[in-house]
Amino acid sequence: MTLITYHNSTLILQSERLFSTTELGGILKSALHALGETGCDAATVTFTGVTVSGDSLEAALDVNLTRGGTELVLSLGGAGLPDKAVQARLAGLVYHLCAALPVTHIAWLETGTLLPRTRFMEALAPKFAAPAPAPVAPRRPTRTLADTNRPTARMHRRTLARMMPAVDGANRNGIPTPHRYDAHVRAYDANVKACMLRSADDSELAAMRAEHGVAGSNRLRVASIALTLAGVILATDTSNAMAGVLSVF
Repeated sequence: MTLITYHNSTLILQSERLFSTTELGGILKSALHALGETGCDAATVTFTGVTVSGDSLEAALDVNLTRGGTELVLSLGGAGLPDKAVQARLAGLVYHLCAALPVTHIAWLETGTLLPRTRFMEALAPKFAAPAPAPVAPRRPTRTLADTNRPTARMHRRTLARMMPAVDGANRNGIPTPHRYDAHVRAYDANVKACMLRSADDSELAAMRAEHGVAGSNRLRVASIALTLAGVILATDTSNAMAGVLSVF
């Protein structure tokens, strides 16, 4: 009996979302097909999600509803595959799932670090993104001698005059006169302008500091993301891996 080692990652969605087992299975099968896996045409429904088995990989996608939204726990294993090979395929599977779902962050393996979706996708795009279609040159229209000599129909001046709107003395050039807004509209605009230009008070500044944290903790967070993302890219054997990691920060 071959022992299969599984690796997990968690996809955090923007908001709470419910999935049917048919939809969940279709999403997972499409991602496996995009990764090049064969034989993964059927999904098995489990208590919390679905499982799809292919010729070399077995993947499970489980739904976890939290107070803040929805998490999708992705597990991937391969019989006879080393850990690095499974992690490389897991990174590609996460990439294709992020392309199909409104994911905001990825919790990679058991590191506990939340990777922003944008940076994850940018770093792995050279490895997993579909090639851009070749540009198609526009075809230049050709005119024959018969087209050149064909008479052009012209509209009679009186017919054209009936189609044009009437022009009064105040609108001699056909340009509409400026619309005069009511007093409540002008008052609303003045209030919006005053709110946008006023200085932030102490309570608002305190809330912003609490949300974004101090500079030191922010540097530690960026360093943690960079190290985790470096591990992801190195696992995929992407060329110029470290350059790709540093370029997104």
